[in-house]
Amino acid sequence: MAVIGAQSLDTGNFEHHLLARSQKKKSHKKNIMVSLMLTSMVDMFSMLVCFLLITFSSNPEVNVLNGVELPKANSGVAVKEASVLAISKDELFLDQERVGSIKKLLRNPRPLARRLSKLKKNWKELHPGVEFTGTMNFQADKSVSSITISTIMGILTGQQFNIIQMATLPGGFSEKTK
Repeated sequence: MAVIGAQSLDTGNFEHHLLARSQKKKSHKKNIMVSLMLTSMVDMFSMLVCFLLITFSSNPEVNVLNGVELPKANSGVAVKEASVLAISKDELFLDQERVGSIKKLLRNPRPLARRLSKLKKNWKELHPGVEFTGTMNFQADKSVSSITISTIMGILTGQQFNIIQMATLPGGFSEKTK
């Protein structure tokens, strides 16, 4: 206890007062509430799931080459993942790369045969120990003659591409046209 002038000051009470005051200040701090907008988060995740389901479907998609108008068919099967050989009215393309004009390739099929042989060799390098499947997705404009299509298919089978899937659009013959 200290004496100041005529009054005495009890230091124990003063220390107690300071401690009580600092604890009182601590208890008066505002509690910060963190809240999440759960509805928005659920909406975002559901859109993400829908996007992923659409993007990573189990069936591969085949892009139709510009300038190729596919014929229509009554029935079809799921597309298998394979290279795409497309015939427009005048040109032939293998995996979106121009091979040459139809007229020149029908007279001299060697450039197409070389490309197919290279494609087969690349497939064997990428899939060691697995037998070559020989699958090809085939797109042909509906104005291309059947003789041209059968000739190109003959070149394909000569290069051991024996599973040829023709690309068509749904909606072939209707009851009115029969």
